[in-house]
Amino acid sequence: MSRLYVVLILLGIVAVGVIRLISRCSKLAKNHAFAETYLKTLQQYVASQGQDNNAYSWLVRNSNKMQRESGYFGIIDYRPPASTYVIHNYQIILNMLPELRRSLNRSSLSGDYLSPEYSALLQETLIRHMGDTEERLEDTKKQLINPFVWLQEGVKGILLIPLSVVEWTGLTGPNVIARFSDSLFFRIVSGIVTLLGLVASAVSIVVGWERFISVIQRLLSVD
Repeated sequence: MSRLYVVLILLGIVAVGVIRLISRCSKLAKNHAFAETYLKTLQQYVASQGQDNNAYSWLVRNSNKMQRESGYFGIIDYRPPASTYVIHNYQIILNMLPELRRSLNRSSLSGDYLSPEYSALLQETLIRHMGDTEERLEDTKKQLINPFVWLQEGVKGILLIPLSVVEWTGLTGPNVIARFSDSLFFRIVSGIVTLLGLVASAVSIVVGWERFISVIQRLLSVD
């Protein structure tokens, strides 16, 4: 009966892992689709020479989300044109979009030709983000056919439950779990726990702990 329990626990952990991977694929696909829509709307706005107010309103309305999802691709050390100073941790989507609009509005009046530079930087940021999202989505799809990854992801999900509860109560920031789960420390700990759990499960299912311990005792006994 104990072997049955071990098998059921393993299946439960694997199910958690598979659900996490499927959820990650879905999230990455949605992020990519949103970035693609944002890029097309930006191109539509630029093509209108700043006259498409509906497109601009949509871009502004979704700028916080796009900035957040673009991650480190959306942040640079930026030196404004004809300036000698550098703005560190410059958020491209949030700050460059209004600059683009002002430049487009000025271009027809005073010959402001900075709008192509602003447009190019915004589009390159989105394209880099989309390329990274595509790569991560493909990697996650490959993980979906690897049973060991199912187990490892399940272990990660279970280890993160206490932190998820703390985050749910609002005692920590919204990105604490993401940062912690990506840390080297957590990857090492989850890898060790996964390996030990796999070995322990194999012993329980194949020979049973009592027989395994007796074998070890005989091997260690001194005549």
